[in-house]
Amino acid sequence: MRRASLPSVRSVSSSFTFISFQQISFIQTSGRQSCRSLIMPAIAKRVLAASQKIAEADLASDGREAAPHVTVKYGLHGDDAEEVRQLLADEQPIKVTLGKTSIFAANEATAQRGGEQYDVVKAEVLSPDLHRLNKKIADALPHTDTHPTYQPHVTLAYVKAGTGAKYAGRADVAGQSFTIGSLTFSGKNGVKTKALPAGNKAL
Repeated sequence: MRRASLPSVRSVSSSFTFISFQQISFIQTSGRQSCRSLIMPAIAKRVLAASQKIAEADLASDGREAAPHVTVKYGLHGDDAEEVRQLLADEQPIKVTLGKTSIFAANEATAQRGGEQYDVVKAEVLSPDLHRLNKKIADALPHTDTHPTYQPHVTLAYVKAGTGAKYAGRADVAGQSFTIGSLTFSGKNGVKTKALPAGNKAL
């Protein structure tokens, strides 16, 4: 089972940063910096409930995602939350709608979370705002892209390779909408800065 803290993102290098959004709360995974926004508690509960429908026998070692989140940008080189705050200071709240479930298959070379030993079951995320912010951050800040295409999603669980397909197309959380009004930047040293822009600004 994954730790019971909120969002989590897999580490690829100890020298990068990532930014993600979630309406619940954010945490730092080993060796990465991050910015995240929280998923509304009520919706997060539905996401967690959906993950409980995945059979125990199908779970990979990482199990279910205990910290639902949406990554906005992964691979930032910097460790300065202030530069992100300034970049996003004029942003308005981000609108997000969850879609049906799909997977990142273990054998997909371009999978955003896939690995040799597991498929990733996730809910798709529909949000022009997130795509716009991903590009805005990428255009402004030094980073390394580990995946060629930005595919916003909320991970439900990590399952054994080849078992994920049966969980695709489910509508447990599809149509759930929420607005992101805060962001957390977690440095590679584990220091977290929440609600980067203040007031009614989005991030």
